[in-house]
This record gives sequence, structure tokens and C-alpha cells, in this order.
Amino acid sequence: MPRPLIFISHSAKDDDARDVLEQIEAKLRGAFDVFVDRKRLEAGMYWRRELDTWMGLCRGAVILFSRDALTSSWVRKEATILCARRAWDASFVLVPVRLPTVKRADLDHEDFSPLALNEIQMVTEKTTKAIVKKVAERFAPLAAGDERTPLRELERVIASMLVEVENKSPEVLVEAAGKLGASLTARLPGQSYNAQLARELINAEPQSMLEAFEVLNPYFADWGTAVRLFELLVPFWVDSAAVAQIPPMIKRSPKQRAVSVNGSLSPFTQKAYIRRARCGPVDWLYVQTTGARGFEENLDAQLKKIEEEIRTQIKAKLDISDDYDEDTVQLAIDSQINTLEKIEPLFVIVPRGLSEEVLTGLRDKFPAFTFFLLSGDGVPDAAQLKLKHIKSLCPPLTPGQEQAAFNSYHNTLGKVKRTPR
Repeated sequence: MPRPLIFISHSAKDDDARDVLEQIEAKLRGAFDVFVDRKRLEAGMYWRRELDTWMGLCRGAVILFSRDALTSSWVRKEATILCARRAWDASFVLVPVRLPTVKRADLDHEDFSPLALNEIQMVTEKTTKAIVKKVAERFAPLAAGDERTPLRELERVIASMLVEVENKSPEVLVEAAGKLGASLTARLPGQSYNAQLARELINAEPQSMLEAFEVLNPYFADWGTAVRLFELLVPFWVDSAAVAQIPPMIKRSPKQRAVSVNGSLSPFTQKAYIRRARCGPVDWLYVQTTGARGFEENLDAQLKKIEEEIRTQIKAKLDISDDYDEDTVQLAIDSQINTLEKIEPLFVIVPRGLSEEVLTGLRDKFPAFTFFLLSGDGVPDAAQLKLKHIKSLCPPLTPGQEQAAFNSYHNTLGKVKRTPR
């Protein structure tokens, strides 16, 4: 059985930091699989997707704060993603280690202060031996647990969907892996082609993933399975650092939960961001509104129409029966929402052009939900958004990125549905 994975984020360039890193790694390897990304330091490789995957698979993580780590864009990004994991998964163990050369005030810098690292029990011992001992103690409870994470569950779902292709024609999986620049090893227990290819598909850059998918597509028995697989993979065009800012929304005060990204294709873009943030086989709860077009001249009527639209979708998503009277249904909705909002973000997808007055009214009526807006081309003024309690997700979309993803999505779906079965 696979062991739980521990990810170590670092920029250990000086001798003392490197010694701490190596001793932590050696200590943990007795009970865990440990991922230390030395490749980027040794070869300057750009392998963002693979790092994202390992951060999604790990059950716990160490952030090693040395002097070099304070100015490392890699460590800043990894810390953002790992803190997001901790924000919505109480079982995720995150252990920041502040080496003696780093002061507490150093983590109040604008690069790290939004992560509230000082709210996490930090290891601050002075000697390497004491640091290693504390880190090992924090992870000890995980050693007896399993290795499951949302991303690992997603990986297993994808692997299970590839079984039928492997049974028909194993060489097709080998060919698909080739499109990703990967090779599959001999099929051994726990190393089936389908499991290996699932990992490679999650790691893949969008274009090579599409090429691999087109190789696989004709070998699915029905187009529904092919569509389901594609829907699971397509959100990976979204930057993981941007969506890592979404889960902490559940800690914001009610009526202050809103995010924005510089896109225009609703609801395609918001759905992709939400699914990328969830990074698992099951979606977080989201509903969407069309904005009650035609009622813009009467804001009260527009607000009422949108509210009805949202409540109808919430009821359907929560599978609440219509057999009860209206008050009982609303009590059931409120009860489930109150439970859910404590453990995961809930979303309302809002179209572009909705007036500020209507949006404010919706936020008052649905305070447990995070509202997801698109701001159109260009990056909106961060100070203005902050005044409205709206978080602008960064890094922003690059020119053409959203449109390219949208075009690829619909072109590929068209091919799936035209492929003979």
C-alpha cells in the first residue's frame, strides 16, 4: 500500500539550510514517501505542473524558511498552495520551519503576510537536531493513516476510466503517453499502464494533454465516458497559484466572500477555476445566475428573480424534495448550507454586467456563498476591489489564454461526439 506523501518546500542553498533539509528528509523517509524538488535548483528546470501534482498528492508538507526562501518566487507560490490546502482540509498537516537566520518579522513581508503563517504552529528550534525532532513529532500521527487526498482520488478515477482502453489495446495508452513526452514502464502490481497514464495526464501541459486525449477518444465504448474524462482534465489550464487564493474565502466574514478574474466567458471560466481549486473528482457546490436579463430597469425585480433562480438551483443541488411546504424546504436548505460552509467554499457564478446594487443585495441574502465575477479584459484596480471586499485572483489571465482554452474545450467536445463508437 502506498505510504502518505510529505512535500518539502525550500530554497536551501546555504550549507546550514541544506543540512536541515537533508536531515528532515532522512528522518521522514522511514515512515513516508518524501518529495524534495531538487531538480529546479540543480538544473533550473521549469516543471510547474509536476510540482502542482505533488503538492496535490501530499498528505502533509514542510515549508523550510531560510534566508534564500524569503526571496524565492517558487517558495512563495508553494506556500500559497499549501496554505490553501490547509484552509479547507483540517487533516492536512502543514509545518512551517523558521531557521535561526530568519526572524518572525521577516514573514510579515507582503509576499507572505497574506498567508497568515504566524497563525500556524511554527517550528523555531535553534539546533538542527531539535528542528528535526519537532518536525517528526508533528507528522507522526499521519504515519498510521492512509495516503488519500482529493487529487489522488481524482487520479484513481481517471485511471479507472482508462481501464477499458487498456483492456482493448494497451499500446494505445503507450501512444497517448508518447504525446505527453512520457514512457510507460512494464505493467507490474501497482504500476498498471492506466495508473501511470492518469498521473501523466494530470501533469501534462494543455496542448499535449489534448493530443493524448485525441489518441484515447476512439477507444472508449461510449462518448459519455470520453466526455467525463475530458471534463476532469480540462480545468488544469488554470494556474494553481491563482485558485489557491479561493479556499481561504471560507474564513472571511459573511458578505465579504467574492473573487474576480480578468475574463469574459461566463460560466466557462468560473467553472474551470472552481474545479481546478477543488482538484478532485467531486465538485464543490456552485450555482449560476443568468442575471435576469430584461429586468435591469427594475433592480428590485431583478434581485428577486435572481434570488429565486439561485434558491431553485440550491434546492436541486442539495436534492431537497418539493414534498414539503416552503418554510420546511427553506429550513432544510439553511441547515445544509450552514453545515457545508464550515468545510468547503460555496459559490454563485455571476455574469458580467450585473449592477453593483444587485450584487450587494445578493451578497446580503447569500452570505455563506463566495461570489465569482468576471471583470473582462485587463486587470481591475486592486484597491477598488478591496474596498468592495472582492479578491482579484493573481496571476491574472494572459492575453488569449481564456479564449484558447474555450476554443479547445468546444472543439474537442465536438470531436468526441462525432467519433464513431
